[in-house]
Amino acid sequence: MGADGIQDSGILLEEEDDEDEEDDDEDDEDEEDDEEEDDDEMVKRMMMMVKKVVMKMRILRIMKMVRMVMMLMLTVMMAVMMTRTMMMVLTTLMTMLIT
Repeated sequence: MGADGIQDSGILLEEEDDEDEEDDDEDDEDEEDDEEEDDDEMVKRMMMMVKKVVMKMRILRIMKMVRMVMMLMLTVMMAVMMTRTMMMVLTTLMTMLIT
């Protein structure tokens, strides 16, 4: 009985070792899955950052265009006002010269 007991325990130990190896394989697979999920998460974060930067660049480009249009309008208005005042000054001078 003693020898059978030792043999039985030896077999049980071997079976437990097999189960431990299977658990180790499962742990490795879980770690790989976790790494893949971490990589996917990193890729998602990077894509979100890139999208934010692209949106900021678009907004800045639009702001530059708006600024250029506003400056152009301002210069046109200044030119119109200057020509108006010059015309008024010329007409007053002409009327002063005539009278």
